[in-house]
Amino acid sequence: MTEHVFAPHKAGADDDFGRVARLGCVAVPIISFDIERKLGELFALWADQRFAPGTGAHTDEDTRPHLMVAVNRATDAELAHIESLYREYPALAASFSGFSAQSCDLEGERDIYAREDDTRWGEKGPAFGRKAGPNFLFQRTIEMAAAYGGFTLQVELDCLPVGPGWLAAVDEVIADHPRAWVIGSHYAGGDALGADVKSHMNGNALYHAGDPRFRAFLSDVWMPRILHQIAERPDLAYDCWWAVERHEADARANNTSWQLFQIYDSFFHADPFVINLLVPEAGTQYYKRVFERFESLGVPPVFLHGPAMNAARRAALQQPENTLFEIIDQLDTPPLSAIRRPRSAGQTERLRTDRQSLDR
Repeated sequence: MTEHVFAPHKAGADDDFGRVARLGCVAVPIISFDIERKLGELFALWADQRFAPGTGAHTDEDTRPHLMVAVNRATDAELAHIESLYREYPALAASFSGFSAQSCDLEGERDIYAREDDTRWGEKGPAFGRKAGPNFLFQRTIEMAAAYGGFTLQVELDCLPVGPGWLAAVDEVIADHPRAWVIGSHYAGGDALGADVKSHMNGNALYHAGDPRFRAFLSDVWMPRILHQIAERPDLAYDCWWAVERHEADARANNTSWQLFQIYDSFFHADPFVINLLVPEAGTQYYKRVFERFESLGVPPVFLHGPAMNAARRAALQQPENTLFEIIDQLDTPPLSAIRRPRSAGQTERLRTDRQSLDR
């Protein structure tokens, strides 16, 4: 038997199998409908010192990530307009090495965003599923982000940073999981999810786009298996797929899901850096309770994600003196006796516990 000597890994370029534990790209996937309002609001929010991506840690342009907006389908004029929106906020240039707006050129049944109760295609749904648009948008986003190496942070319009300095905080998350392909966060809500998807990690996550092995997994395993699964699950989304495979893995039958689980599950790492909730505006206090829970464990989350964050984003732009948690207090106004106020050194005053770089 040939002796194997474990040599220390040498940090280098991503063509050295992508083993570069750094943030190479921040990717914002959108549909063209959201260009004018929601994307402009997000840029304005990030340009605000309360939510600034960087706080001086990424002073060297070589260490700053690229910012990319990926649109499902956009004309040259729409892409130029996105670039003009970005240029309206020159403060963002201090946090990113560059900016680009890209069209994923999705068409036809690859660009479908349909609800579960949409019966236009019958019970089986369209050819690529009712979530074809988000699924193919994700694939193209990661493929385009690969050019920037390292990890890509995919952050949607309803995913807001808790405070400033979130790029450095994300770097710390990556440093905790340097060998992962996907670093994501579980659903934090109390409502019941199906047994097959309850352990899924939301798509607002980190992906090792610079690793060619991960990209091969995405193109040769992840996407083909989604297309296989949608025959029975027409509503399957890309971020729920791996949870379905894990649920269906059967060691006794040695089925395909089990074989995939054995090989790839260790490359999916969970980290509570994003709080994912589906609560309405009147339930946003739950974000604070979840935040405090993880903060007490030494891992304060970096982002809050969910539909209610659309209202929080707009409110934050209208209330320049308030923190995100103070805005949440106003969105969710139960009786005073029911409001759980932060501790004197709680989330609105301190976030430098272990993820020291997230400057509040």
